[in-house]
Amino acid sequence: MKCEDVQKAIWSSLLTPDDSAHIEACKACQGEHALMEKIVHDLSNIDTPQPSKSLKPSREEIEKAIRSNKRLPFVRWTSIAASVAVVITAGTLIAQQLSASPAQLTPATPPQPAPEQPVTPPKTDPVDKATSTQDDKVEIQVQFQPTAENTELVEALKEYIQAEADPERANRFVIVNIELTSKPGIDNRIVAYVNLETRHSSGKSSSAMPFPTGSFLEVVQFARQKDGKLVVDTFADHFRSTKIEQTLTYFAQSLHDRNAVLQWALLTPGRQSEVLLDYEAANWTLAEQNERGQSVKSWEILNKDPKMPDAMPEYDVQLWYNDAKTEGEIARVQLMQDSGYWRVYSFQTSFPSPNDRSPASGRREDGIVFESSTAKVGDKIGTMTLKGLQVTDQDQLYSVLASFSGRVTITGQFQRMQPGLEAAGGRLYFIPDRASAKQFPLLARDVRGGLKLQFRNEDEANRYLGDRGAVGFATIEVEDYTIQYMPKDVWDQVTLVKVISVK
Repeated sequence: MKCEDVQKAIWSSLLTPDDSAHIEACKACQGEHALMEKIVHDLSNIDTPQPSKSLKPSREEIEKAIRSNKRLPFVRWTSIAASVAVVITAGTLIAQQLSASPAQLTPATPPQPAPEQPVTPPKTDPVDKATSTQDDKVEIQVQFQPTAENTELVEALKEYIQAEADPERANRFVIVNIELTSKPGIDNRIVAYVNLETRHSSGKSSSAMPFPTGSFLEVVQFARQKDGKLVVDTFADHFRSTKIEQTLTYFAQSLHDRNAVLQWALLTPGRQSEVLLDYEAANWTLAEQNERGQSVKSWEILNKDPKMPDAMPEYDVQLWYNDAKTEGEIARVQLMQDSGYWRVYSFQTSFPSPNDRSPASGRREDGIVFESSTAKVGDKIGTMTLKGLQVTDQDQLYSVLASFSGRVTITGQFQRMQPGLEAAGGRLYFIPDRASAKQFPLLARDVRGGLKLQFRNEDEANRYLGDRGAVGFATIEVEDYTIQYMPKDVWDQVTLVKVISVK
């Protein structure tokens, strides 16, 4: 969800629950929302001016008005007759309009200033798409000087944009920068980060795929065809789907093609940001295939787990390693919805992937378990005390907001995301190790992956834990842990008390 879309919703007063959740997590949108509320408040407090005593008519003016009203009878009756004629004419026009068929009715439009002289529009021939207008043409600008290293990439990207863009939604493109990753991708594919700006020449905005208007940091994979030509192989943001079956198919296809960029594109935004800095041109262990040293030849989407909520469904996907379908395994894939698109929240298979957790990372099962249905404010859970609890458990929707008091010292990995990333750009996250995770309360029905924390006092945490893009290990003291268990990718929160050591 982009700040530009949320801020438009703020000023139109058409906020959705997703918009409100974004505002709570985004300081820029919080400021915009506060400004709008202040303007509305100030306007509502403006006093309507009351007429002063000086506006009261004098006695002479009153007598003059009375004399002017003593008009001759025929003048008065003439005025009445004219008024009646106007009323009858208006009534006739209204009756004709109401009797018209729905196809004849035209929507009301705001009044427009009448031209001084009647204007007859010139006759024009129908527009032929082969000779389209300027707005029908896609224009692409390159804002930097291509080098020998990326000239082919620029040309391949321009060809892809020309072929995929819808000029009615976006027809002006600026390739701001292309940055190659430090290592080649799987099977000598080339992966690059692309800063891309899109707009429409008319000024209108669009959120429609494949190219919504705005500024974006894209992950693009290039591959060389048999004829030697370099083309766009995988444009990560274009593998989004509102259908579960399509997302599962993309997932299986990523294993079949050994396409780590496609697999990354299917992850939730928070997980994408988490692995982006370790991405290294798709050099995840996916390049080594699975632990059996076999490739996925085909797949089949099986059944949905009936015990899992519809908000986070889990499916079994059969993976076959030979054409005869005698060797294979079943992968369990859990999905969640983000901004209307289905994403892969987690999956379990022997196939290595960027979604696998290292043994050192904190798992949810390592926490101190408590039941949200029986817990009460004031309960002591480990070293922390429950001070607030909100539970929603109905119609397959299960969400919990639980706040605790108490301090703990933890060790783990921190990572500050690069700016420009959707939802997580510039944010600082902390992933406790397994021993540290055991100190935190754990919902009995928590099915999320590893424990991940976000700092409430993020500005202060940034001063101690490095600049943008920083990654490292630290021992810190935190307090006031909050569980945010919701059907969307929301991280739990803590307040940083002090930094003990940083590596």
